[in-house]
Amino acid sequence: MSGGASGTGTSGYGTPAFDDEFNGTSLDTTNWIAGRREGGTSVCTIDCGGYNPSYESELFEPSAVTESNGALNITATKQSPDGGKHSWTSGAVEAKPGKNYIYGYFEARVKVPAPTQAWTAYWLNGADTWPPELDIFEFHFYKGQPTFNNDGPPGTQGANLSGWPNAEAYGGTSTDFTQWHTYGLLWTSSSLKVYFDGVLQNIDTSDTGIPTTSMYPLFDYAIDSSSANPPSGTQMNVDYLRIWCPGGGTGCTTSK
Repeated sequence: MSGGASGTGTSGYGTPAFDDEFNGTSLDTTNWIAGRREGGTSVCTIDCGGYNPSYESELFEPSAVTESNGALNITATKQSPDGGKHSWTSGAVEAKPGKNYIYGYFEARVKVPAPTQAWTAYWLNGADTWPPELDIFEFHFYKGQPTFNNDGPPGTQGANLSGWPNAEAYGGTSTDFTQWHTYGLLWTSSSLKVYFDGVLQNIDTSDTGIPTTSMYPLFDYAIDSSSANPPSGTQMNVDYLRIWCPGGGTGCTTSK
């Protein structure tokens, strides 16, 4: 399997403020954590408390995250690493504290395992607290299609969409999502626009419930304890993540 970043998607915004092509032999720890963090600078790299709730059966472990053949790879393995508390090991990758953004265009090129058998996600989380959350895609909830979910600022979660988990599906019902596709989000102060393979999707937006505070990107591969049983060893693969600021430059990055 080879990533091989190809093309610039729908950017049109000049040089990215952030660009990881995942062409190395290990995760770039100046940019990423192989684990989860609870907003701010608190870091969890293994057995991440609230991120292994009862409706998920995986334990996130750094060993499940690798980089090879031009891609970031997150592997889910059916095994009990902790005496039965969890029945799977899998992985999550989050931007390090300080790699936060307010507005911008976020694009990743991704392959996912069979969508109905896995709970893969590419999203933005609030840097200081939850909510807000913007799921650029979540697979698992809607007939094998990716869904876009908006949990906006407190009190407005889902206000400008149909709301989680009755999320906005896109990408078409006949698309093979196990192949490479680009997934993008243009986040501004007045709208949220989702792109699939460079094409604007029919996502309902308004000026209500749009996050206005800094957020950071992450990828993860969870397992739903009630319904998912993917083949052991399947992967979520990420060819690249690129982030552009409105108008170009680096003006959308924040340091907290």
